[in-house]
Amino acid sequence: MEANCLIVLPAKDFNDEEYQDVREALDNAGAIVKIVTSAVEEAVGIASTHLSPDTSFANVCVEDHDALIFISGPGVFEYYNDGQVLDLTRQFFKKGKLVAAISHSVEILARSGVLEQRQATIWKDAVDVLLSRNISYSGDDVTVDQNVITASGGAFSHQFGRKIVEYLKI
Repeated sequence: MEANCLIVLPAKDFNDEEYQDVREALDNAGAIVKIVTSAVEEAVGIASTHLSPDTSFANVCVEDHDALIFISGPGVFEYYNDGQVLDLTRQFFKKGKLVAAISHSVEILARSGVLEQRQATIWKDAVDVLLSRNISYSGDDVTVDQNVITASGGAFSHQFGRKIVEYLKI
């Protein structure tokens, strides 16, 4: 089965290792991957990886994709209150599509409301983000709960990528 995946990157300071590990897992499984970011020309990682976006948030058609995957990094905070990103997350979730996030990007899922009645994990210093919203914190490295996958941090990005591939059955 072929899967069409969107990877969301912060425009500045995304976690290069998380991106590379997840991208490698998806590429090795034969997924079609597109990058979406708020950057017009290119996103820049904390280790200086430069990536050009394939599309913008405004041009994403939920029906054309199987998964929305958030990569973290210091720049992820730009999406916490971005109505377009939060709405897109809710649309993917409501359509039963996979929504996945790692480390601090899990807060985007929490803020969008998709973690209600779900178990999730997050970076250990951000557990209050979940608990303050009455979201069940699993404490696991990677948590899969129906169509939501969360990972606690970059140390588990390989496992996170594998769980995404397993979920998509590719």
